[in-house]
Amino acid sequence: MKRIRISYVLAFALAAPALAQDAGRLQELQLQKLAPKLFGVGAGIASSSTASIDATTANANPAALAKLAKGLRVRAAYAAANLGANIDMIQPWPDDVAPTHL
Repeated sequence: MKRIRISYVLAFALAAPALAQDAGRLQELQLQKLAPKLFGVGAGIASSSTASIDATTANANPAALAKLAKGLRVRAAYAAANLGANIDMIQPWPDDVAPTHL
């Protein structure tokens, strides 16, 4: 943990002056550096999905609605059509310290 913290501080110190006007870019760089430790993936996806699928396909395979970074996998916990409008309100489980599921 100490090694990551030092490299994180060093990266911030070196990048901060150049990125002072773009906090979002700084955050992206920080997340990119820490992604393997925090999320278990080496890199994110290059861009959001532009694919469009019809309702029949989505209902048959809800996982087709998600585009994931390499190393991640998705499984639908619930896929009933009558779940309601707030099913996107997810939370880390079993806790937010060491989650295994969302």
